[in-house]
Amino acid sequence: MKALSLTVGVLACLAMASVAQADTKRGASPKAFDGRWSVMVITEKGACDRASRLSLGISNGRIEMADAMAAAAGTVDARGRVAVRVMQGADVLAASGSLGAGAGSGKWRAPSKQCAGRWVAERRG
Repeated sequence: MKALSLTVGVLACLAMASVAQADTKRGASPKAFDGRWSVMVITEKGACDRASRLSLGISNGRIEMADAMAAAAGTVDARGRVAVRVMQGADVLAASGSLGAGAGSGKWRAPSKQCAGRWVAERRG
């Protein structure tokens, strides 16, 4: 379950929600979100770990994952909208949301584990 939580956390981070979308100017570059992000993933449905925190990076609008146990594919567009999928073995988690200049939030789901919830993120550098 711990690995699943990490994966979910990464997804959540990438999906960073519409909390601070207003901080970003229209037409800005996705690079505006580059850096390290701390993400708290909260399970609201299902038997996945209740909450977990993780760190991830964004570079040139692409989400990077520092965990060797899972693979992530996702992007952040110029308006801060995030979409990401994290794969760990047969488990696939999907997350979406928005980022602002220093914070974000969104939702995630892991259909194969019948789990879902929300995530919140803050920029660390």
